[in-house]
Amino acid sequence: FYTEYGRSAKLEIVYMSADSTEAEFNDYFDKMPWTALPIDREGGLTKGRIAHSLNVKGVPVLVILDAATGYLVSDQAAQEVRRAMTSDGGNDDKAETIKACKDLVIKWNDTTPLPFHEATLTGGLPSFMQLSIRDKIWTVLKTKWFVIVLILVLKWYKYR
Repeated sequence: FYTEYGRSAKLEIVYMSADSTEAEFNDYFDKMPWTALPIDREGGLTKGRIAHSLNVKGVPVLVILDAATGYLVSDQAAQEVRRAMTSDGGNDDKAETIKACKDLVIKWNDTTPLPFHEATLTGGLPSFMQLSIRDKIWTVLKTKWFVIVLILVLKWYKYR
């Protein structure tokens, strides 16, 4: 995504590693076309401050920030990129994927960046993960697959 769409849109990715050793970091980062925070103590402190500011709950997280202000554009970028890269529905329609990726970069460029204190930070979690326990249960219960699986389990249990 970055090499095909990000560079031309003047997006820059700064990798913040969750690796615990420099060897692990180098092994993974050597394959990346972007820059990274150092894995030393100072880089770790910077990463910690940024992760805390963005309410990061897990990895991977891809956050889009405005370069001029440092304000938040999107903290759902990992999910947005995944959706764009699979927008063809598995039909190998490269034109559809290219359009979805370009549209995503345009969307980010057109989004008004917000200071962190005004933004709703999701921590990079998918929207389902942000729901309350009650809402998660209700979401699962509403799906037809849950009902079908429940019926099958009950039948299996009854006749075993």
